[in-house]
Formats: sequence, structure tokens, C-alpha cells
Amino acid sequence: MIVRPAVLKTSLLKRVVFLSLYLAIASSIFTAFAASRVSGGTIDEQTLAVVNLFLLGAATVLSIVIAKRFTQGLSDLSTKVMELAPGHWDFSRTVKSGDEVELLDTVVADLTMRLRDTFGSMEEEISVRTAELRKQSAQDRAILDTIEHGVLLFDAAENITEANPAAERLLLSKSGSLKGKNVVAMLPLRARQRMLTREHHPAVRCLKRRQRFHQRPESHPCIVREDGTLLPILLVVSPLIEKTRCHGGIAVFQDVTEERQLDYMKSEFISLASHQLRTPLSSILWYIELLTDVKGVKMTGEQRSYIKEMHTSAERMSGLIDDLLQVSRLEGEGIRPTKKPVDLQPFLTSIAEDAREQTKAKGISVLFHASGKPMKVHTDATLLSIVMQNVVSNAVKYSKSGGSIEISLKKSSKGAKIAVSDTGIGIPKREQQHLFQKLFRAKNVYKVDATGSGLGLYISKMVMETLGGGIELKSVENKGTVVTVRLPVKGK
Repeated sequence: MIVRPAVLKTSLLKRVVFLSLYLAIASSIFTAFAASRVSGGTIDEQTLAVVNLFLLGAATVLSIVIAKRFTQGLSDLSTKVMELAPGHWDFSRTVKSGDEVELLDTVVADLTMRLRDTFGSMEEEISVRTAELRKQSAQDRAILDTIEHGVLLFDAAENITEANPAAERLLLSKSGSLKGKNVVAMLPLRARQRMLTREHHPAVRCLKRRQRFHQRPESHPCIVREDGTLLPILLVVSPLIEKTRCHGGIAVFQDVTEERQLDYMKSEFISLASHQLRTPLSSILWYIELLTDVKGVKMTGEQRSYIKEMHTSAERMSGLIDDLLQVSRLEGEGIRPTKKPVDLQPFLTSIAEDAREQTKAKGISVLFHASGKPMKVHTDATLLSIVMQNVVSNAVKYSKSGGSIEISLKKSSKGAKIAVSDTGIGIPKREQQHLFQKLFRAKNVYKVDATGSGLGLYISKMVMETLGGGIELKSVENKGTVVTVRLPVKGK
């Protein structure tokens, strides 16, 4: 609480007014007295001038002395206030003039005491908070220095602001040499045996779209290091957003050389095993067909059912081997599309006719919608046929009896859009993110068909990427699925 004087002894304003009044009265009296003396002849004008000068000097000295006395308190107060600063809050009350200056001195003393207490508590809080931040910073630094994942922080101008030791080691860079350099230049990426352009670089797309980007493992991303070697990685780039402003991003990449080598070994083993299995399987199928067609051989109905089951199983195994060989060729870039102009309307009409043959037994209707105008794209009809057969066969397989399948063709801004919708069992939402992964099958499909390989959609996605297009899937469990295939007019 501010301590104020109970009653001011006097006022600085009153003092100034009274002093001015006294000087005016004294000047008037002296002037009148001097005028009477001069007129009466008592003193001459020269003597009067000397007296006037003396009195003027005396008044001046007296005014200076009185003014200095009046302002001494303000001067002392100003000096004490100028000395106030954090760590120096000493302020003693020294003005005893009994006027407003003493009141101001009292108020400043009280404010100084409050500031001292406030700054003391603030300094203590700042000290505790600073210690916590230093501890957290040390922990974060220890984590960054310890983990084997490379971490790059970059600003909105794509310049690297921070790099952990793992990133410097994986990029074959010296300590501290990455700071200030362009993240795209320091992180050149290659996927599917092609260098990524700046527009397609995850760091650039992250800053432009303010979205998290994750390089898919099946695209086999690699960093091209300064010495020309390739470093297989898994890369995740996330934006750093505060409210609505993007301050930069963070790129985290992991060395997956061993995993990639193991993946290649698995692919090579699958390819070799598939080739080795194909020859004896072809012989088995040939002998089964020969046994079925031989005339004069009497077999019971049970024996014929056994042979039929053997033929079905052999064909299923042959289809699986064909899928595995396709995957092996696609992953090894062994399939090169032969692109020619393809009219999609007759192409899809044929796909729909084949689907109707497959759905007769289940009573499923197959409809094809198109604009009626020719719609040609530059693509590989054989590879596109593989995709459409996979998509349509899934729609047939997982649709209930009496359901419907619709195939539609529309022209989009970038090419053609083919949509295949069904009224089937659908796919659980939590599993949809894995549908295009190798060998993945949703849990609910096992109740309908337990013989699937989980390669159809994986092959379809790889084929569409090879053709320069894309494939998307939307599904609602127990309601149906819509698969959309997008094709560019001229391809890549």
C-alpha cells in the first residue's frame, strides 16, 4: 500500500505564486517610492539607476537561490530514479519538503519496493524455467545424437537448420557441413530407378501442401550420395506448422540396406521357385487333361469328381505362380509397357461381357456406362487388361448373390477415369490403408474366399504406376466398394 503524507504542509504551486506576488508587490512599492523621490528632487536619476541595477541583481540572486531550493527535491528524486535497475532497487525517502515532491518521493519508494518483489519472483520463475528448458534441450540433443535415424530440420526456404550426427554419417558429410545448405540438394532421391525432380521431392511437396509425406517401401527410394553410391532408405517428411503458418519441415530417414537386400533375396527366391514349379505343374495339368479326354476309360462319378478337383487345384496353383512371376518382373523392372492407342469403350465392353459370364451362377448384374463417344488413351492394353481383370474379379468374388456391379467410363481433366463399383461385403476402414501391400488380405474376406493370394491389388497398383496412371479404392463395410482407375491420355 502506498504511504502518503496525512496533510501537505504547503504546496509547491502556492510557493511559486506567493513568491511571484511578493516580487510584484516589492517592485511596485519600489517603483512608486523611486518616482516620488525623483520628482521631489531628493535623488537624481543616476543614483536611481545604480540602485535599480543593485536591486535587480539582488532579485536575480534571490530568485536563483529560491528556485534551486524549490527544485532541489525534484533533482534528488530524478537522480535516485535514474539509478533504479534490475538488481539495484535501493530507494530511500530523502525529500522532506512537505509538498508534492515529498508525495512523489513516497510513491516512487513504494513502487520501487513493489518492483523489487515482482522482479524477484520473476527472476526465480525464469531461473526455474530456464533450468527446465536446458534439461529438456539436453535430453532432446542426447536423443538426436543417439538414434540411428537421420534427422534434418529445414526452414520455409528449404535450407537445413539442424542435422543430427546420424544424418551426417549416412550422407557422408562432415560435422556441421549440412547447415545452411538446400535440403533438396543434400537429399537427392531416386525411386524406381529414376531421379526425383525438385517438384516431386517430398520436402518441396511437404512445404507446398503442408502435408506429411511418406515414401512407400515398394517404390524402393534411395539417396544418391556424393560418392555416387546409393543408400536405400525409408523417408518421412512432416511440416512444422504453428497455427496457420508453416515454418519449415523435418525429414527423418532410416537406412534399410539390409531389409532391401533381404527383400531382393526373397523376390529372387520367389522368381526362381515359381519358374521351377511351373514346368512340373504344366506337366500335371497336361496329364490331367489327357486323362479326362481319354476315350474308353471307364471312371465312376466319384473318380471324375476327384480329377475335376485336381484340375481346379492345379489351375489355381498355376494362377498363383503366374501372379508371383508378374510381381517379380514388375519389382525388377522386367516389364516394359508397349503403348499404343486404345479405345476404352470396346475394351471395357469386352471386360463387362467376361464379367457377366462369371456372374451368371450368382445372379449378379453387370452394367457398363459410357458417354457413347470414342475415348482413346495411349497405353498398354495387355497390362491394363490385367488390372481390370483383377479389379472386376474381386468385385465378382466378394459380391453377394443378387447384387450388382457397375463399370463406368468418364473423361477427366487429365485423361480417363474408370470406376468399378459393387454391392459386396466391403472392407473394414482400419484395414483399407494396407490393401495395396503385398500379400495382404482383409480379415472379412476369408469368410467368402479363403484361396486368394493377396497379390491382385498389389500387382494392379504397380502396373498403373508403370503406365503413368493411378488406382484408388473407397469402401464401406457391408455396403460395397468403388475402385477408380485413372489413365493419362498420352501416358508418361
